[in-house]
Amino acid sequence: MKGKKLEGLAGLLDLAGRDLVICLQAEGPVGRGAGRDWKKNLKGISSKVEKLKGIVVECRRPSQREVPAVVRRCLESRGLEATAAAVQQIADFVGEDVGAMEDAAERLLLWLGGPGKVDEEQVERVVRASRFHSVFELTDAVGEGDTRTAVRVLHASFRQGETPLALLGQLARHLRNLVRVGGASRRLGSDPQRLHAELGLHPYVIKKCLAQSRRFGAKRLGQLLDAVARADVDLKSSRLPAEIIMERLVLELAGSSGQNR
Repeated sequence: MKGKKLEGLAGLLDLAGRDLVICLQAEGPVGRGAGRDWKKNLKGISSKVEKLKGIVVECRRPSQREVPAVVRRCLESRGLEATAAAVQQIADFVGEDVGAMEDAAERLLLWLGGPGKVDEEQVERVVRASRFHSVFELTDAVGEGDTRTAVRVLHASFRQGETPLALLGQLARHLRNLVRVGGASRRLGSDPQRLHAELGLHPYVIKKCLAQSRRFGAKRLGQLLDAVARADVDLKSSRLPAEIIMERLVLELAGSSGQNR
């Protein structure tokens, strides 16, 4: 929604009654990359709602640092008590996707047959073996430059019900992890335990990211994150089929590590 339309919406609130629910879905960046008009008008709408004694609820995705705490809340709400390592493992598997966190918690609850304790072995068996496994296959294939496998797993993920935006989010998160691990390894060395203490990522993820970050290089990773951002805009605004947009992106990402097969 453009700035002028937001202005018009803010004006309509003056005429609105009390029994009104408005949902705004952003089709572009809402954080630091958002335009000034968007932020200004959205703030104006919030002020008008509050004057009418309404409530503004922002349903944003958690940041990467917030993910473990959200995962723990999803588990605890179902009576599941997880070790810190198990919580971090789920966070590494599902990323910032709250729906995937809820799904993982439900799977664990069903596996245990009710409330109980959760450890890494159970997470590995229940969560990693679920539909999330295809997502890890995709990020691994991209990181290893295996274009054929990456495209095959992408289409398999679509058949399993994964949405393009969810897959895009996982690819973006994987690239950000490569940037973080690559940068930290240049400062601290390549010891997985030391990097785990610095970054909070699971040692298994760190080992994967170390090798893959070297294949890409810091400069190319920045360019690929830009490509992901462009794909995000295309998915939300282009008339091209989402499958084509994602396939084009995966080919670009996997073809950048220099080890195409």
